[in-house]
Amino acid sequence: MVHCAGLVAGGPVARTRPADLDELQAAKVDGLRAVLDALDPRALRHLVVFGSIAARAPHRQLGGYGLANELLRRETLRRAAGLPGCATVVAEWSLWSGAGRAHEMGAVGQARRMGMAPVALRPGMEALLRLLAWPVGPGSAAPVVLTGPDDRTFPPPNEPLDDANDADDRANSPT
Repeated sequence: MVHCAGLVAGGPVARTRPADLDELQAAKVDGLRAVLDALDPRALRHLVVFGSIAARAPHRQLGGYGLANELLRRETLRRAAGLPGCATVVAEWSLWSGAGRAHEMGAVGQARRMGMAPVALRPGMEALLRLLAWPVGPGSAAPVVLTGPDDRTFPPPNEPLDDANDADDRANSPT
């Protein structure tokens, strides 16, 4: 299963209302819960969840969105414990160019001017295919940060997706 639901809404964190946060997390976290609750956990083999680097490096205008993605990461890793035959990974993407909400909103150029490395469509899809080969089992469940080819964390072809930082994430992530 690939879960890539979400809303993109901005504004300063100080102006974000609790109802805004509820709406942002509902699409991501409540959506994931609803889908996983409807599936037989013994039959699930792959769970790739689309998160965002905004959870780790919040944009000043996307604090609520960043929080929703952090809650998604935590819920995914918590739920991985009940998916013993499943490869579970949270892909914490940068914005995509060529597809996705940021592309549709025309935000890719602005992001580049701010120094963000967008994920181009072809390399992003290649990375997604490699995420589908993630190791099976709760002990392998982890987040991985994927930004763009100008960023050292973006996995080049034929390189493993998990590096020493991911091992640290697995050790320090709440479950």
